[in-house]
Amino acid sequence: MERSHRRQLGTNPAWATPILVTLLALAACSSSTDPQSTTISAEQFRRDPTLFSPPAGVTPAPLPPIASIPGVRRADPEQMGQGLDRVAVIVGAPELPSAKNPATPAALPSGSPVVADVLVGQINGKPVFASEILDPLEGKMRADLKKFPDPGAWIREQSVSLQSRIFDRVKSELVLGEARARLTPEERVGISTLLGRIQGFVAAQSGGSLEQAKADIERRSGESSLDQYLANERDQLLIQRTFQESVAPKIRVPWTAVARYYREHPERFNPPGEAILRLVMIDAANAEALAATATAAQSDEAFRALAASDRNNFLRDKAGERRFPLNKPASEWQLISSPEVNASAAQLAPGQSAGPFNFLNGSRKIWIRREADIRPPAVSIEDAQIDIQRELLYLKNAQETGEFYQTLLGGSSFTPIDQMGTDLLALAAERHLGGPWAQRIRDANASQPAPRK
Repeated sequence: MERSHRRQLGTNPAWATPILVTLLALAACSSSTDPQSTTISAEQFRRDPTLFSPPAGVTPAPLPPIASIPGVRRADPEQMGQGLDRVAVIVGAPELPSAKNPATPAALPSGSPVVADVLVGQINGKPVFASEILDPLEGKMRADLKKFPDPGAWIREQSVSLQSRIFDRVKSELVLGEARARLTPEERVGISTLLGRIQGFVAAQSGGSLEQAKADIERRSGESSLDQYLANERDQLLIQRTFQESVAPKIRVPWTAVARYYREHPERFNPPGEAILRLVMIDAANAEALAATATAAQSDEAFRALAASDRNNFLRDKAGERRFPLNKPASEWQLISSPEVNASAAQLAPGQSAGPFNFLNGSRKIWIRREADIRPPAVSIEDAQIDIQRELLYLKNAQETGEFYQTLLGGSSFTPIDQMGTDLLALAAERHLGGPWAQRIRDANASQPAPRK
């Protein structure tokens, strides 16, 4: 019987190629025409490695070159440097050449291949695998299935997360490339020494045991290994150093900039204040309400209470309040669509009232009252300088950081972010919603017009 052994891998792309070659080399052949598949766990392989050994006295048939198997193509270093997209790392043992026709390699297994990882793009020649972006979001994506039961809403939510992750990844890789290019041999040694100290510190926190430190790192930070944790620490050190050298020296805010900002924003530090007017509109047929309004118009508190009552037919939820900036002429205040009322309101001083005025052909009566003006205290430039400087530093940092990224982008090459986002979104949908939804995403992207060059 011919048997093809398959083992589904995790998402670590570094494992894929050697395991694929091993499975090809160790697959055995027999005379049966019905292929069968057996799933072998990693633990079982460790207990009984002879599972993959050929029978005694049987010499395995010579393997054909990997590139000669239909559907398999090898990428040389030059191609990888130019960037490859949509490349799947497939794990599975194809049938070997038969004894009757040993020169003809068999096709890949007829069943669905096991996709260990997918190359979705490249950043300056460095491959970007799907697992690197999707695996850290796996828990959130599963939780979002309950939060967004509608598949369309779930897809929109993941699209935002993935685009953000990809954008951050591109920025980090560009800065890291610049950082590595600047390192001198002495600095490389210094970073290696520092990472060794960090490793020792981590081990000391775990009782001096390096194995325990690895387990603690995986539990606390989610990293798959201590080496990955140290690599991330190294990258963060390089990124911080690059920004300190390239961006930080340019972030300075002189006193002249603070003074200019203070002059150009007078409304912030010397606000003009506001005039508060209230208007009460009463049904002209309600004699009792008219009398109560005339009495209430003599004080701010009573008029405010009446304006918030059921008797008022104008902005009752706001107690009839309208506010107008004091730095504009009172003649521009538009309290209501009545020139007579607006003109009277412009003549009022704080604490004065006017009315009644006829409105809507005399079916309504209007009273207005101007309460005390609100005039916030002015802020001197000495008191405001700390806040101004903090804001200007933030704006300057954003500006210089953006210009630094633009400089890096000018000398870089990477797969378009939208394209990587679509591929990753389709893969995420395939994991959590099924193949049809993934195909919808790919079809929708294919129907979009190509971007202008």
